[in-house]
Amino acid sequence: MGIFTGTDSLRNAHLATADRHGVDSRAIAATLRWADTAAARHDYDEALHWLDTVAAICDELPDGYAVKRVAWQEASRIRRNGWRRRQARTSCSE
Repeated sequence: MGIFTGTDSLRNAHLATADRHGVDSRAIAATLRWADTAAARHDYDEALHWLDTVAAICDELPDGYAVKRVAWQEASRIRRNGWRRRQARTSCSE
């Protein structure tokens, strides 16, 4: 599993917020599952994209997903920096 992948209880807690905004709660739950799935694959940029989608629709994320967003942003930054270092080492050795 990846960093802070989701739980059904976090997704379910957010469905009440979606209902208040007149959004189909099944669509929000699916979007949060996609975020969790992307994070489990270590594709943190995609996971963050899905969270941004939910936040745009509902104006907020549940507390658990707000915490995940911070962790996934950091993981994404670390992965990008690691990739850049590998690229630099490869370029220097050629």
